[in-house]
Amino acid sequence: MCPHAVREWLVLLTMEMYLDRFMKKGYGTIAQCKRIFPRDLRILGIYHRCHRKLVLDGVQLMNNVADECFKCSEPCEHHHHSPILEQQEMIQLGLDSSTDSSDGDSKAEECRSIISNI
Repeated sequence: MCPHAVREWLVLLTMEMYLDRFMKKGYGTIAQCKRIFPRDLRILGIYHRCHRKLVLDGVQLMNNVADECFKCSEPCEHHHHSPILEQQEMIQLGLDSSTDSSDGDSKAEECRSIISNI
């Protein structure tokens, strides 16, 4: 996982103002963010009660939905976007490479709708 996914997650929560704090305090991946507890929010400098609730709800959401909802789509040094790796990822996700791309779009849309309901 890479920091782009953390940025996208924070944007979905409307908490992107805290991105620099997350990066500086070592929460640069979704896997690390999934382990955030209330006490960690003080370390991150998130003191506003509503912001704390939003972030903790976002953590709970990440722990309850499929990982592909928070998968980075931007190429960067943390992962490689090659046809072979993408095909392997599709197989791991249970998507056949011959599947219509609309199935992938519907899965992404399903993830967005789950996230928008928090």
